[in-house]
Amino acid sequence: MPKSYVLPLTSEEFLSNFFGYRPKKENMWIIKPSTKSRGRGIRLLEKDSDIPDNGLLCKYVHNPLLVQGRKFDLRIYAIVTGFSPLKIYLYRNGLARFAGDKYNIDEDNFSNNYIHLTNYAISKKSPNW
Repeated sequence: MPKSYVLPLTSEEFLSNFFGYRPKKENMWIIKPSTKSRGRGIRLLEKDSDIPDNGLLCKYVHNPLLVQGRKFDLRIYAIVTGFSPLKIYLYRNGLARFAGDKYNIDEDNFSNNYIHLTNYAISKKSPNW
């Protein structure tokens, strides 16, 4: 699980761990705004002046597992019906989402959301989809 911070609650802790202006492979952060959905507003943090007042900041995984050269995520669906005893039901089918473009961590691609995000609303607009 990548290091994550919920702003503004953990702003001080984040700032003590954030260093640098332009992201390097080992010091990249992704911003997920708290007021948007369907991938809107998600971007890589490029400099400290881009730090939002609120939202989620996550350390970017720069060496992700890829499928055919693309980032992906898997979703499983579960329902918890009891806690004592713990009873969880898993839906047999899951969901896989893929980035629209092949993964490439070069600095020229920091703003290319088709490489970094797996949200379908974004990926479907990629010319390579």
